[in-house]
Formats: sequence, C-alpha cells, structure tokens
Amino acid sequence: MKPPLKPKRVLAISSGGGHWTQLGRIRKAFEGHEITWATVMIDGSAPLQKESDKIISIPDATRWNKFGLLRLMLKVLYCVIRVRPHVIISTGAAPGYFALVLGRLLRIKTCWIDSIANVEEMSLSGQKAQKWATLWLTQWKHLETPNGPLYSGSVVPGLVVPKGEETPGDQSTEHDQDKEPEKPDSKTKVIAISSGGGHWVELLRLNEALAGFNVHWVTVRKMNQSDMPVGYHTFHKINDATRWNKVALLALTIKITWLILRIRPKVIITTGAAPGYLAVMIGSWIGCKTCWIDSLANVDELSLSGKSARRWTTLWLTQWEHLATENGPDYSGMLCPELTSSNPEHDTNSAQGEQS
Repeated sequence: MKPPLKPKRVLAISSGGGHWTQLGRIRKAFEGHEITWATVMIDGSAPLQKESDKIISIPDATRWNKFGLLRLMLKVLYCVIRVRPHVIISTGAAPGYFALVLGRLLRIKTCWIDSIANVEEMSLSGQKAQKWATLWLTQWKHLETPNGPLYSGSVVPGLVVPKGEETPGDQSTEHDQDKEPEKPDSKTKVIAISSGGGHWVELLRLNEALAGFNVHWVTVRKMNQSDMPVGYHTFHKINDATRWNKVALLALTIKITWLILRIRPKVIITTGAAPGYLAVMIGSWIGCKTCWIDSLANVDELSLSGKSARRWTTLWLTQWEHLATENGPDYSGMLCPELTSSNPEHDTNSAQGEQS
C-alpha cells in the first residue's frame, strides 16, 4: 500500500484494557500517516511497531471522581493542542469521549468506535459521543440504525452472528417470562460483581447459569438495577475506581470487604475490572470459591487485572480459545454463544495489530 500524498496527523486515544487492545487492532488503517497514541497505560504499548510512533501517557478517571475528570480533560486538551491532529479516533471510554468533545470544538474530524464488549447496546460514553463524532460506529450489525451508529465491521473481522440468529440480547419468550422464577437454594449464595459498561453486560449473561442460586448482583451504577433478571435476586451498588486513584480504591476495597463479610457467599464470580479483582482477592482470603471471566474485549491478551487475578481464582477463564494455555487461563466458550468465528484460525498474531 502506497503512502498517501498528504499524510495526516492522527491522534488515537483510549483508556486501558480492552479499549486499548481494540485501538491497536486498527493501526493498519493508519499506514502512511503520522500517528500519536494516547492511553492511560504507558507500559501497555502493544500497538507501537515503529520508532516513529509516539505515545503520550494520560490519567484515567471515572465519572464519580470530578477532580480526576477535570485532570483528565486538561491532559487530553494538552494532547490535542500538542499534536494538532487532523483526525481523532477512539475506542473509549472517558479519555476518548473528552478527546472527541475537544476535537470537535476545534473543528477536527473525529471517529468513535464503540467497544466490542457492548453487544446489546451502545456504551454510556458511546451514546454521549454521538453529537461529537464525525463518524459514529458500532461493531455490531444489529445495533446499526438509520440515524446511527453505523456498522462497518469489527476489529475482530472473523467474529459474526450467524444468519438467522436473533440479536445477542435476551432470548426469553413470552412463555418464559410468565414462568414462576425458580426458588433459589438459600444455602448457596453467589456474588456476581463487575464494573460498568461491557463488563456488566457480560456478567448479566450468566443469569441462566446462576438460576436457582441466591445471587447478589454488584456493580457501580444504581441505574443498572433495572437490568437485573426477574426472580430472587439482590442488588448492591458500589463505587468505581482506577488503580491511579488510591483513595477511591481504598473506599472500594472497604465496601467490597463489608459486602463479602455480610453476605458470606460460597462463590464469587466476575467479568472485571477493579471491583471484580478486589472481590476475588478478598473472597479467596476467607475461603470462597472464585471465578474470573476475562472480558470479550480482550482479544489479543488477558487484561492487566485478569493476569493479576490468576493467583486469587479457583477458576480462571478467557473467552478466546487462542488465549487458553495448559497453565491457564482455561477456555469454556463465550458469554455470547450466538457468536461464531468465520475464520477459526483467526490470528494468534493479532497482538501486533496486523488485522484491520
């Protein structure tokens, strides 16, 4: 592929984990352009392949940390002014949203690609990004609408919903909804915990497997209580935190410890990130069985929290067969069983971002 006559300056920005992994998988689309990468993990530099690549470290923040958000916004503004990009592209979450807002105000072309983990609806930041995005994309065909988001494929090009399948949402029928929920075994308590966004969406898809147990659902957004399955369930809200915010992490640790000691679960299961990691760690200390299911978004390698969780888990799982090893993680399928790969050998080399 010949380089363009007039190379553009591109700012590719995202938060860490799956967002960063997905951003790296579209680097081939930037060939011939001057790319500056910005993320919250300076050591998570998987997309970098050339000495000419530049990377800027930015802080992370959640919407519950107003000071952290202000600090993040100022840093992103610094990035935009320093790079003076012609295009800003992001796979989320907070860093990407701020970049699109600031970029659009400065009349820069912007592109939002919602995370592959958001199978059933656009992420909250993705929904808000609509008004600031020149190009607003989803990675799921069934989420495309005439007014956006648009669908132009996935960063995992072999991943498809087979023709004739329903959308990957709840497949319950009217008859199923009228059925009396199975009364749980009150002696078997389960804590199902995760952070928000795609992690929470994936956690909810375990509902069928958890039917019949006394499940305590735990996440970071009160509004997610409406997502809970009908039946014998309890909902708990916790604060979110990043590893850069020690005060918020301490508050989160105390809250999770209190919940676990109060509920005394037999099993703790999570799809990540910080709340899930702390829960399996604390749970393992008091003898709970623990299960970590790494997010679907982590296509090329396990998340940082997923790697760290290994020592605390009874069952350590990935949703990608090519990431399973003899020493773990294990692979037992996807939380989106409707999905298949049209290319079964789809790239163990994709960690280098070679597939667009």
